[in-house]
Amino acid sequence: MSVTRKNLSHCPRCDTALKPEASQCDNCEYQEIEDTDLLDITEQREYKEHLQSQRAAWIEFDKALRKKLREVGDGWSRHEKWKPIWEYIEPMAQAIGFDQRGANKRAESVSDETVQTEESTTSSLPNASDHDDHGPRISHLDAVRKWVAALSNGEVDSVLWRRFLQSLVDPVDDSFLENFRDTEIARQFAQFETARVDAQGTLQHRGQKRVKRFIENLGDDCDLVMLLIPEGEFQMGSDRYKWERPVHSVNIRSFYMGQFPVSQAQWRAVTRLPKVAIELEDHCSAFTGDNLPVDSVSWVEAAEFCARLAKQTSKPYRLPSEAEWEYACRAGNREAFSFGPAITPIIVNYDATHVLGDAATGIFRKETVPIGSLGAANDFGLFDMHGNLCEWCEDEWHENYEEAPTNGSAWTTAESSALRVTRGGSWTHSAEICRSSDRSRESADVSTRLHYMGFRVAASL
Repeated sequence: MSVTRKNLSHCPRCDTALKPEASQCDNCEYQEIEDTDLLDITEQREYKEHLQSQRAAWIEFDKALRKKLREVGDGWSRHEKWKPIWEYIEPMAQAIGFDQRGANKRAESVSDETVQTEESTTSSLPNASDHDDHGPRISHLDAVRKWVAALSNGEVDSVLWRRFLQSLVDPVDDSFLENFRDTEIARQFAQFETARVDAQGTLQHRGQKRVKRFIENLGDDCDLVMLLIPEGEFQMGSDRYKWERPVHSVNIRSFYMGQFPVSQAQWRAVTRLPKVAIELEDHCSAFTGDNLPVDSVSWVEAAEFCARLAKQTSKPYRLPSEAEWEYACRAGNREAFSFGPAITPIIVNYDATHVLGDAATGIFRKETVPIGSLGAANDFGLFDMHGNLCEWCEDEWHENYEEAPTNGSAWTTAESSALRVTRGGSWTHSAEICRSSDRSRESADVSTRLHYMGFRVAASL
């Protein structure tokens, strides 16, 4: 899951400029270039600083441990002698995520080594030129990153992890790598809560999942979280209304999609970028708040947002196709909603005085809520796909699905492109309009700014 290597201009380890299409850094011989090409220059520098801080913290801990072990001498592992050692090294151990067990395990390893000078301890953790066996090198950390990237859902199989550790050439402190592994899982995967709702609109249970992600920094501490949507085939549409027919099979290629609708803070960050086709107002929403979804955005303005972001990052940001949107919304569910046969205002912002089927009525908030604030995502990790705001799609409007593309691409072959597809329902709509298969349309004109319209971005792999 990476974009083209041209997006990586500097080595993430030593910050040396890379040659076009380089697969290895000429300066430090770093070889995992393709694995890091989703990181922009700022992220690469932050990651390098993270590794260096880990190195510094480890060296401080290791030096303190070696000093105390030399002072105590033989028999250090006895409880009465280990206690003062632990009291001395505890702050440094905590800095690298070690508890007593991890520190004791490292002490056992150190005791088996012959260390004569203080200088020998400074090479005990990650250095590209490090060839001793005192601890993990940068190559070990790179191997962990690659191992985590190969996980499908962020869940660790202990047997496979043990085999991975045994495959490393040099002796490695398992506890350190385990902590580094968990840090990488948190960086590479988004963790979220899912929910299930029954036909009466009752919240039945919640669960926890992880999906792969990357984070686009927009500046001013404003991030855009993009989730990997897996490839697959699904049945698009329903038999409920003529504009949702015919139900047909669509094959979707993997792509990235925003975990949340675009927020007002994200909108303002991108409006500061150079214009591509049209001007954008930095404040346009009927409801105001940094973490509220941006509303009152026309289709052409949403398209301009994507174009500016794509130009700035050299990544293929765009609006999702209608097929991609429904596939991502359903997340493998063929019921009316990604949460089940009904929804509840506990986890969806809609007009719950108008329900679907046997569901009980509920509150009507009459306004948007902050993105993701209701706490439940679908099984792909996407929040607010039902309700809060309707979302623009790339496609032109067609009255039904006859002759629609079956490869997930946007349908833009109509004679007139005056109308564009909208999906998902909003804070002002009934449950009926919030269904996964429901579709509507609005004018694509820049003047069509509606207080129930927003959007989220997609990006091709």
